[in-house]
This record gives sequence, structure tokens and C-alpha cells, in this order.
Amino acid sequence: MAGAAIVVACSTLGEAVDALAAKAVTPPYRIDRGMAERAVDQASTIGILATLPTTLGPTTRLLQETAQKMSRQCKFVSKPAPMHLLA
Repeated sequence: MAGAAIVVACSTLGEAVDALAAKAVTPPYRIDRGMAERAVDQASTIGILATLPTTLGPTTRLLQETAQKMSRQCKFVSKPAPMHLLA
């Protein structure tokens, strides 16, 4: 196997990655895209939990776009998760 790839693990950067992907020499892959496809395929109500508030908007938009592409009706509920509750 030859070539290179960039794996983007940050959902907050996802929209910027999509905007730059067509111009990139090395293809970027968003790991959250597969998650969105699986969630939309498996559920009609999807909870979004994030430790950083900046992640909620991009993740919700990704899920909404995915649902539209898959012709699925989904409800999205987003909540920030305070770090002290996850420790």
C-alpha cells in the first residue's frame, strides 16, 4: 500500500477539513463521518455529548447533513459534558 493520508480526529475542525479536502494533495479523513453515518442509520433520536462546546455545532450539522443524505428523519439533542463529571 502506497501513499499518505491525514486522519482528523477533531470534530470542531471537520467543516474546515471538508472545505479544504478538494485542494489537498494528501487526502484528509474525518473519523466522525463514520460515526455520524452509523448513528443516523441506527437511531431516530441521537444524543450529542461533548466536553467542548465548540464541538456541538459542527457535530450536529454533520449529523443533520448525514440524515438528509440518507433520507432519514432524526431528532438531535446536544448537551455539553462538564469535564469534572467525566473524571
